[in-house]
Amino acid sequence: MLTDTESGLYEVSVNNRRYTGIPIKSLPFIEAITISRIYRNNEFIAPRGNTVIELGDHLIFTGNKETVKELRHVLSLTN
Repeated sequence: MLTDTESGLYEVSVNNRRYTGIPIKSLPFIEAITISRIYRNNEFIAPRGNTVIELGDHLIFTGNKETVKELRHVLSLTN
């Protein structure tokens, strides 16, 4: 159960091609968040550091509100 008012459970859809084809461990702010699941092709997968991000992935993660705001902005940009 999350009890910290500065953190929460969030979701972001990866629409920025710049961050596709790279492992999770290379994502910006990865040291400030914890990814619990990736929703891809109608399935949930358990992420590992070497799991490669694909366009359209939905990342389910925890983190503080400021980091989440920046991460959502970066990953959801379409290009």
